[in-house]
Amino acid sequence: MISCENKPDDPRQALRARIRARRDALSSADRAAFDEKILLHISSLSSWKNADSILLYMSMGSEAGTEEIFRAALREKKKVYCPVSFPRRVITEENGGQRKEAGVMEFFRVQHPEELRSGRHGIREPDPNTAVPYRYDSSGAALIIVPGIAFDLHGGRIGWGGGYYDRFLALHPDIPTAAIAYECQLVQAVPMDSHDVRLRAICTERRIIRTDLL
Repeated sequence: MISCENKPDDPRQALRARIRARRDALSSADRAAFDEKILLHISSLSSWKNADSILLYMSMGSEAGTEEIFRAALREKKKVYCPVSFPRRVITEENGGQRKEAGVMEFFRVQHPEELRSGRHGIREPDPNTAVPYRYDSSGAALIIVPGIAFDLHGGRIGWGGGYYDRFLALHPDIPTAAIAYECQLVQAVPMDSHDVRLRAICTERRIIRTDLL
């Protein structure tokens, strides 16, 4: 979970609260049943089948579960990489001036879920000091599964507002993107900024939304 700063009149903050309340209202039994169907949908994507590497966050709270997606990727002999976010920092220039550098996110290989540790905001993540980092290679296909709170049918998403995924995706536009979510997280339109990246597919418990065909 990445916290964000919002202006008092930011409509995205109200949207986050509303959709989180919907998601939190789902029973654990419903979420477990939905997660099974979502796994079937995500693993049926051609981008999943063609991928040698899966870039995958570890879910927490009432998010659609990623644990079984992780294990399914390992069963299919795919490499799994999980993210670590490094917060923004202040850089001092040679002339004494200062500038703010945006936070960045990197992915590191995880071969077993037990290797993960509790990191920032309680999110399970690899140890960047010991894990092998992901390096983009056009000869090896990858799929990145992107988290979010709310989504629309055109691939719009709203996350926690840190911008980590949007910056990563802007640097790697050739990596196919997908999201998993419950139907209750879908809205008519997500407010998007010019730098926000739209997703190619969204998998819910009911369907696969192929936004790259719209």
